[in-house]
Amino acid sequence: MKNTKNFLRWITLLLLSACLVTFIACENESPLASNSAESQNFDQEINVKPTNPVTYTYPIWGKMNFYNKRGTWQRGTIQLSNGSEFSVETGALTPPYPNASSVYVTVRADFDSVKNEIVVSFTPSGCVFNPAAELILDYGDLGIDIASLYYIDPNGNYVLQTPDHIDFQKKTITIYIDHFSRYAIGTEN
Repeated sequence: MKNTKNFLRWITLLLLSACLVTFIACENESPLASNSAESQNFDQEINVKPTNPVTYTYPIWGKMNFYNKRGTWQRGTIQLSNGSEFSVETGALTPPYPNASSVYVTVRADFDSVKNEIVVSFTPSGCVFNPAAELILDYGDLGIDIASLYYIDPNGNYVLQTPDHIDFQKKTITIYIDHFSRYAIGTEN
């Protein structure tokens, strides 16, 4: 009987201690208190893209080896660290060289600080896609609300393009491409 009373006293003491620690942690000045403003800022830093222009170190590279399995090129997605993405569906890729068993595709994004634009280029030249590949370009690093999309022709001329989709909240432009070209996103010239 005496052991049971001692056991109950210890349990009561432990529960009271836990309540006291919880009460202290809830006080605003306690080092154990969670500051809701700090928590919100931390969540925002993780879940929302930074508003400062050029938060990534350019150039940014993405690469993937696409494989031909049993006569069909397999699907794949290349994601860049700035949020841009390139996706190809199964059977859509036709490489520039026949009889290849794999194609090493790279996507490169460069930042031009003079023009405040991001230029995206691909290798190898000569790849075509049917159905079209999806290219999502992220312009969050530019520090602008609305971006324009340009095709850069072989002579370096910029040709304004109409994107297939613009997400102003995520700051992305989506286009569907049937071959590799150079593209730029930035403010309208």
